[in-house]
Amino acid sequence: MGEMSRGVALRLALYLPVCMGGLLLAAPASSDVSPGTVAVAMTLADDGVLNITETITPAKGQVLQRHLLLDVPVEGNRIQHFQVSNVTSTGDAEAAGDTGTLTIVARGPATVSYAVRGAVADAADHQQVTWPFASGWDSGMRDVTASFASPSTKPSSPTCSLGPPGSRTRCTAAQVDHTGVVRVQQDNVPPDSIATFTVTVPARTVPAGAIFTVIPGPAGPFALTRPAIAALAGLGAVTAALAGWVVVARRRDTHAAETSVTPIDPLVRDHTGSHFAAPDGVLPGQIGTVIDLRVDAVDLTATVIDLAVRGYLWIAETTGAEGRLDWQISRRAPADSLLAPYEAQLLDILLPAKTETVYMSSLQMPGSRVDIGRIPEMMYADARLRGWFRRTPEHLGALTGYGVGVLLAGLVVTAVLAVSIGNAMIGVAVCGVGAVCALAGTLLPIRTARGHLLVAHVAALRHYLSEFNVDDLAPADRELVLTRAAPYAVVLGQLGPWLTAMGRLDTAADGTPGIDWYDTASSDTANLPAFLTALDGVLARGAHLRNLP
Repeated sequence: MGEMSRGVALRLALYLPVCMGGLLLAAPASSDVSPGTVAVAMTLADDGVLNITETITPAKGQVLQRHLLLDVPVEGNRIQHFQVSNVTSTGDAEAAGDTGTLTIVARGPATVSYAVRGAVADAADHQQVTWPFASGWDSGMRDVTASFASPSTKPSSPTCSLGPPGSRTRCTAAQVDHTGVVRVQQDNVPPDSIATFTVTVPARTVPAGAIFTVIPGPAGPFALTRPAIAALAGLGAVTAALAGWVVVARRRDTHAAETSVTPIDPLVRDHTGSHFAAPDGVLPGQIGTVIDLRVDAVDLTATVIDLAVRGYLWIAETTGAEGRLDWQISRRAPADSLLAPYEAQLLDILLPAKTETVYMSSLQMPGSRVDIGRIPEMMYADARLRGWFRRTPEHLGALTGYGVGVLLAGLVVTAVLAVSIGNAMIGVAVCGVGAVCALAGTLLPIRTARGHLLVAHVAALRHYLSEFNVDDLAPADRELVLTRAAPYAVVLGQLGPWLTAMGRLDTAADGTPGIDWYDTASSDTANLPAFLTALDGVLARGAHLRNLP
């Protein structure tokens, strides 16, 4: 029995220190607890002075210090200015107040009293009393309680909030009891907290003495800060630059045909003779597109004539049903890389695969359809590729697209800045840049500066063709120059002078009567206008049908 008792005692002696150590480790450290408390009694006097008594109870060995600045930021981007006077203290505390600061140092239980002016402000139909009742303490406390009494027995809307002005964090409790006294409580107050009490009383309850000043500088996320002003200045600069660009470009576009340019001689002379060359290498079908910004039937007709002149097609007059004049359009050479995409497409439309010849009468038959397909879009794209258009007439263009993209990005930037660091006006400026770019893209003329210059040179070419004199050419060069100029005469409305020149031309001078791309029975081109009219009608109907749903 004795040995058993000694064994139990030995085991207890071993286990007890371990258990005690575990309990000590599990127990919270007393240094983490902030057991100090403050009770604040606020009484609003008839003269508008808020008399306050604070009962301070620090924990054993704890020193509670309060340093409260009396110029307090409040809602509405304002500072409310309080004045503290008649500061007294009892117990183990020191307190002092001046026009700018209230200071309290409590080393033990104490009571501090003081009077506050500037706590009452008039509103539309009531008065509001405000006081940072638990702000400025450098140590955390277990709880802070407060009471508020006034000459009115009907205070309302008591609010106790933690944090800066506008904070939605409410205190533990804030309510009006049956006697009209407001009771407020906040548990576990962290160090350096901002705790503000507000309550409303009926209008004219006491004289109002609150003094406010507006906080200089930012007034929210859309404030005009320096970065925001710089961004808006950038927006103004971009707007001015784009506006100037648009005005100059539109004025230049309006008077493009009247622009004075040094006439370019369309005749290129070398050791082999004279050759016709259009300005800037423009093709006949491109001329009309650049001048009037749309693809017309005459542009396609001029392209067909140009394809014949260049050896891809052969046109021959023939006799159709009932002896009527007809025309045969035949493939002369296959399409190659020298053709523009829209020219190759037009060849395929007139003469589909494995079709070598087509008659005008068959194209004019009821029910027949020359579907010009995507030729207009291809011609617009070609003009853009050559630098004559900045965008196609049927699309908004790159600048407008970029502008819309920047506008959308600006909306995102504005939202992000507004909910984060502020300076949301930077995002607004970005939106403005995007909107201005998008608008400028729609207002800028379709033609570029190079396109304007081409219009001026085409006007000079038209004048040249209207006064063309075949006698100015060497006899051996006349047919070559006239045939090469034929499609340009068609698209520029100078077919009359061209036919006159052709009528004076001896097409047999080269040993072969007539012109090699247009075969006639009479060796003249008298029926060419009729062919052009018929082809215009066929292609115009194709363009019309293309636009139908």
